[in-house]
Amino acid sequence: MQNRNEFEDYLKKHQWKNANEWLFAEIRFLRCKLTLQRIVQNTFGVLMSVVLAFFTWVVLFPSADEKELKAFPMTTWCHNLYTWLCSALPGGKIAVIAGLLIAPFLVALVLAIAFCWIRPSRRKESGEIANVQRVSKKIETLKWLYYKYDSNLTITLYTILAGLLTGGVMVVLSAPGGMNPFEYIFVGLICSVVHFAVMFGCAWIFYFFRDRLGVAWYPVGDWTDIVDKVTVGRKTASSTHFSPSSGIESTDYYKEKYEEAYAIYTGQPYETPEERAKRIAKEIEDDLTGKGYGDY
Repeated sequence: MQNRNEFEDYLKKHQWKNANEWLFAEIRFLRCKLTLQRIVQNTFGVLMSVVLAFFTWVVLFPSADEKELKAFPMTTWCHNLYTWLCSALPGGKIAVIAGLLIAPFLVALVLAIAFCWIRPSRRKESGEIANVQRVSKKIETLKWLYYKYDSNLTITLYTILAGLLTGGVMVVLSAPGGMNPFEYIFVGLICSVVHFAVMFGCAWIFYFFRDRLGVAWYPVGDWTDIVDKVTVGRKTASSTHFSPSSGIESTDYYKEKYEEAYAIYTGQPYETPEERAKRIAKEIEDDLTGKGYGDY
C-alpha cells in the first residue's frame, strides 16, 4: 500500500495529476488483493463444504437399514473411505477427524502465504487528463472496491453447497428409494444449520487474521469531502460569472459576439455595428441620388 498522507497532501494542494496517479496505483493494488482473497476464500469454502458433507454422511447413518443404504449410496462410500483412512493413518479416528478439519485451513494458509509476493505490475495511467472530476470518480471506485474487499462474505453460499451435498441428495434420492422426501427436507435443514454454524466460525477466524494482515481502512469520506468542496466551489464560481441571470446577455459585447457567431453559423458575412451603419448610410445616399435601385 502507498502512503495515505501523501495522497491527502495532493488533494489539499489540488495537485490532481499526482492524486490521479496515486489512485490509479492504489486501485490496481486493491483489485489484485481482492482477486487473491476470493481465490483463498473460495478454495477454503469448497474444501470445507466437502469435509462437512463427508462427516454428515459418516455420522448420519451409522446404523442405517438396508433400504436406506440402498437409497443413499453416499453413506456407504463415505463410510468405506472413513474406515480406510482410520486404518491407514497413524492416530486412527482422532487423526482422521482432526486432519480433515484442518486440511482446508492449511490449504488456504499456503495459498495466502504464496500470494503475499504477488503484486500488480507497476505501470502508469496514460491517455487520461487529470482533473478533479477524474479524481472524484477514482475515489468512488476505490470506495466500492474497499466495500467489496471488506464485505465479501461467502458463508451463505457454502452453507448452501454443503446442504445440497447432504440434504439435497437425500431429498432427490428418497422418492425413488420408496421413502418420504419431506422427512429428509427436515433432516437437510437441520444439517444446514450445523453447516452454517461451522462456516460462521471459520469466517470469523478468516476475518480475524485478515484484518491484521490485509488492507488497512481507507478514510474515503474525508477525501470525498475535500473533492466535493472544490467541485462545489467551481460550480458556484461558474454560475456567478456566466449565468444568464447575471445580465450578461444585455451587454453590447455579448450581443456583438452573438451576432458574429450567428453569422458564422449561417454562412453570412459578419458586419460590426460601425460597418452596418456605414453600409445603411451609403444605401440611403445612393437611393437619394439615383445611383441605387430606389428613386426618391
